[in-house]
Amino acid sequence: MDSKVSERRAVRMVRDYLRGAEDLRADDFTGADGLAGYCYVATEVLYHLLQRDAGVGSADSTTRRDVVGDDYRPYCVTVHDTHHSRDVPVRVHHYYLMDEESGEVLDATADQFDEAPPYECGRPVPEMSEPSPRARRVLDALDW
Repeated sequence: MDSKVSERRAVRMVRDYLRGAEDLRADDFTGADGLAGYCYVATEVLYHLLQRDAGVGSADSTTRRDVVGDDYRPYCVTVHDTHHSRDVPVRVHHYYLMDEESGEVLDATADQFDEAPPYECGRPVPEMSEPSPRARRVLDALDW
């Protein structure tokens, strides 16, 4: 992978990889269509890809709490979802990155919903300091 990756390119890379990785989908979403059930791992991978490009990745001993790339932070919002083999709508937590200054959102799995998630209602989530095993697998596959 290039030493520098744009935010949009990172989103495309993560989406492309996850489409072929059913076993990385969250358990509650087994058998779902599209990118449903991948929002946390996708957000985590984007966080670490962009953190590395900002010069604060895991190889660097310097850290900046919750700051990624151009100030992207992980966020979570509650969304009413009917897209994953459920008979009734359910509330699910949806994860994404947001630049707090500009309000720009990076959401690799937003298209799983008929309408855009209510990002303005989202809340910051704790720092994603070390990649989970699921995220590490994607990062390794992307040659991070």
